Amino acid sequence: MSDDIRLALVTGGARRLGARLVRALAEEGYRVAFSYHAGERDAQALVDELESDGREVAGYAADLREAGECEALIDAVTADFGPPRLLVNNAGI
Repeated sequence: MSDDIRLALVTGGARRLGARLVRALAEEGYRVAFSYHAGERDAQALVDELESDGREVAGYAADLREAGECEALIDAVTADFGPPRLLVNNAGI
């Protein structure tokens, strides 16, 4: 990952405030990864919406109440995009 490419990770990014944060970051030029727990349909709709606008975004299922899933989320995002430069802890759990 080049230094000029910004990657943000938003927890709880599929709905409500989280989805607005994901959209705003994508519009500001960030590549955005986000986690979701129970909102798979909402997450896919958000990914489809932003990809159709030419944005680079990905959703990851994760139950952040489980430490192992937190670690797995970071590992998956890092493997796919490199390390996040910005973390928004929005998950309400």
